[in-house]
Amino acid sequence: MKKKKWAMNGVSSGQWGVSGLCLSAASYFFNAYFHSDSGEILKIEPMFLFFLTIAILALINISMIIHSRKVDGAQSPADFTGYTRNSNVRAIIFGACYAVLICVLILSLV
Repeated sequence: MKKKKWAMNGVSSGQWGVSGLCLSAASYFFNAYFHSDSGEILKIEPMFLFFLTIAILALINISMIIHSRKVDGAQSPADFTGYTRNSNVRAIIFGACYAVLICVLILSLV
């Protein structure tokens, strides 16, 4: 019986599950510990959270539309030459623009 390549290398799909959970729990604990004297653990503006959610969903949808058009429009495997590099560059550009947008929004609320 043939094994998949990732199974032969011993890589599992859920390897970050426990460590990610521990990292999240630790960050929540430190946030609560350092802000326990102020009385406010986390103050979030509802409108900011709404616009942040909309921006995240829009960014994900734009990325998926670009990916679907590239994959559906491919005629041969040669069309995917350099696709990973191009998608990583695109992700870096989208991420940088999104970070600037979030910083501007945060500074405008302060």
